[in-house]
Amino acid sequence: MRMKGNTMPLAVAVTLSIMLIMCGVFEYFKLTIITTGIRDAVQSAVISSVVENYDETYRGLREGYSGGYQMSDSGWQEQVQYGDIYKRLDGLLGLKQEGDFYVKYISDTVWEYKVYDLDTKITNAPLAPSSSGKELLITSIIKVDIPVTFANKTLPPLKLDLHIKAAYTPKF
Repeated sequence: MRMKGNTMPLAVAVTLSIMLIMCGVFEYFKLTIITTGIRDAVQSAVISSVVENYDETYRGLREGYSGGYQMSDSGWQEQVQYGDIYKRLDGLLGLKQEGDFYVKYISDTVWEYKVYDLDTKITNAPLAPSSSGKELLITSIIKVDIPVTFANKTLPPLKLDLHIKAAYTPKF
């Protein structure tokens, strides 16, 4: 005697399992794409800040000196500017400032990610360059929160610290 429909529950279970796994994979890809886009935008904003400092940093290069320094009464003082990286990020990513956070919205109430606590450090090029260490280096760390959803449930947001480096080395 042949029983019909015995494989139906197994087919449904396999299909639901595959769909659940695919939801996890798609959420992972979404998080990867968002973090890559944020990292690229911050790097672009930081590189713009490096380029702004080029004139101050390498104007004495022809005389054998480099670095963004200016002579004052007490000696050489650094002359580098950080620029407004958040303003550049706003233009690149379309962020809205809410207190200490810069938020990217999908709709009026649903946010895609938040960026905050940008920490930027400029390492000036040396005054008298040697064979190494001739570059103006900017390192930045920015915190990112991205909401995570899985199986129609909202999970705690993914919290990341993105580390970005940008340097400018003159060509001789």
